Amino acid sequence: MSGFRPLSVREGLAADDGRFDALHEGVPPWLWRSLDEWLDLVFKPGGGRFVADAKIAQVEIALRIVPALDGPAGEMAHRDLRLRMRRDGGFALDVVDLVVSTPTLLHDQPVSRRRLVAALRVALEAAGSAWEPVPIKDGKTWCLARRVPGPGHEAIGALAANAPRTGEHLRKAWARLYGRQPDPQTAYLEAVRAVECAAKPVVTPNDSDATLGKMIRAMADAPAKWSFALGETDDVAAMARLIWNRRFPRHGTDDESEPISVPMERAEPAVHVAVMLCQFFVSGAVRRADS
Repeated sequence: MSGFRPLSVREGLAADDGRFDALHEGVPPWLWRSLDEWLDLVFKPGGGRFVADAKIAQVEIALRIVPALDGPAGEMAHRDLRLRMRRDGGFALDVVDLVVSTPTLLHDQPVSRRRLVAALRVALEAAGSAWEPVPIKDGKTWCLARRVPGPGHEAIGALAANAPRTGEHLRKAWARLYGRQPDPQTAYLEAVRAVECAAKPVVTPNDSDATLGKMIRAMADAPAKWSFALGETDDVAAMARLIWNRRFPRHGTDDESEPISVPMERAEPAVHVAVMLCQFFVSGAVRRADS
């Protein structure tokens, strides 16, 4: 959010109804004008007056819109799509989520994809939206994800610049955790893969198949082989155990006591712990003692 508060609210001359502090679900009224202008850039390529029929059809098919949009195509279908978005803010966000995650919907623009998505990010943040676009694949596709207080997403971007493979797993984990269709189990698995990717060159450089569990055992068996800038090697191993030993379903089993899927309340802290662990390994805070 911008942090701006009107003078009348600051001085107590008008009631503070929370509009300027809360994150807003759906599409708040003051966001529609900016969102409409942004969608025009998408559906009317090159700033033209004519609607790209193929893009409207692509949205209709991808979102399984029922009943079908009015008209054969073009302006009439586009107008109907906008009306439905106005009536249902959740549906509107689904459309935006589809657009930013689909390269063919972002092409033919007078500005680059990155600048187009950046413009959306600015509008959503200024309006206090609970959602923001985050990159999910090499910074070339995005998805809408829930805005989360703290530096987690920014940290992932910094990690991706120095360790692309690790960053890719973390971006997938973040998108699966906070996206429009959350998938906490995949988020958890991607978080574990990210830590394995970041830790392997430091802990088990000669074992390309080592799992996080094997790396934890290696650190526990010979902690003196590594140093940790903030404490002991055992501290790092203990953090890694938090996401490895929490009975998440890595393999099929007929044990009825084993959970079939990972709940959100377990996946969310696991992803944040994974971001921290990856920072330790990629930054050199955890390193081999002989290096």
